[in-house]
Amino acid sequence: MTDLLELARKKGSDRQYLLWLRTQPSALSGGMDYDPDTGMSFCDPAHFRTAKNSGTGTKPEYSAIPLTHAEHLRQHRIGQFAFQPREWWERQVEKYLRRWIAS
Repeated sequence: MTDLLELARKKGSDRQYLLWLRTQPSALSGGMDYDPDTGMSFCDPAHFRTAKNSGTGTKPEYSAIPLTHAEHLRQHRIGQFAFQPREWWERQVEKYLRRWIAS
């Protein structure tokens, strides 16, 4: 994952990555939310946190995946590992990071 983070930093900032994630379908359902004011579809960037990269108010860089707003709320309500197992989160983070680097 360290090499992947280096490639991501060369590609662009974490902020650019999060903006790109908003344009991707949900990692869980494949769905997207729709904003009638702009006519655009979007997803929320949902962060994956672990003990080594977390803290109050800390969102580790390049560690988010796209979820619909309802899915993102559910993740926060029940907890990320009750939402999906750790291995699922790790696979999704890597998958979307690789897609962004290749885009």
